[in-house]
Amino acid sequence: PFGFHRLKALETLVTLCASNYHAVQTALADQHALQACVDCLFAYPWNGFVHQLVHQLVAVVLQSGSQPLRMRLLVQCRLPARLLEAVRASE
Repeated sequence: PFGFHRLKALETLVTLCASNYHAVQTALADQHALQACVDCLFAYPWNGFVHQLVHQLVAVVLQSGSQPLRMRLLVQCRLPARLLEAVRASE
């Protein structure tokens, strides 16, 4: 199971990303926090709470003005490629 504490940590990361503070977004881009969140999305395929929070995180990152954060999510976390792989695997 994913667990309450990890769920709250994920919630906190979403809130931090949504804060739009440059220093926070830079720190998140420099760390592996986004990678861990994306990994949770695929590690817990049946957890709707995790999926909702990661969905919020992706929306916040894509709407943010932080290019490094977007690049981390799309390129280094390989989110589009991993989503395509998951769709192909489920067919």
